[in-house]
Formats: sequence, structure tokens, C-alpha cells
Amino acid sequence: MNAIEKNKLKVILVITSILALVFTAIVGVEYLDEKRKERALKYYEEIAITVTLADILETELECSDNKGNTWVMKGNNTSLCLI
Repeated sequence: MNAIEKNKLKVILVITSILALVFTAIVGVEYLDEKRKERALKYYEEIAITVTLADILETELECSDNKGNTWVMKGNNTSLCLI
């Protein structure tokens, strides 16, 4: 192999590597998005009964997020209805 062929091979390898990284990034983003949707649906299924019951009984729900913030949602609120 002469120098020109080696340079062409290097360019092809670089382009192939970049394309492989882009493909991997796209697939990774899609996978993470799908996992996020699955977690949201699982959470919805777990909490739907509690929220509906609290709405029917007109009670308050104390909620918290991942950061430790808490708040209270009043009963008989149409925003609590998930169904």
C-alpha cells in the first residue's frame, strides 16, 4: 500500500467511526425516551387508584417530587381526575 491508499483508508475509517457514533447516539436517545415513557405509564397505573379515591372522598393528597419538595392538592379538584 502506498501513502495515498493509506490516507484514503484513514479517511474511510474516520467517516465510518463518526457515522457509528451518530447511529449509537440516536439509538441511545430513543431507548432512553422509551424507558421514560414506560416509567411514566407504570407510575400512572400505580397512582391512578389513589388519586381517584382521594377525589371521590374529597380529601387532600400530599405529594412530593424527587427533590424533596412537598405540596398538598385539595380534593374534589378536576385536575386530580385521571380518568
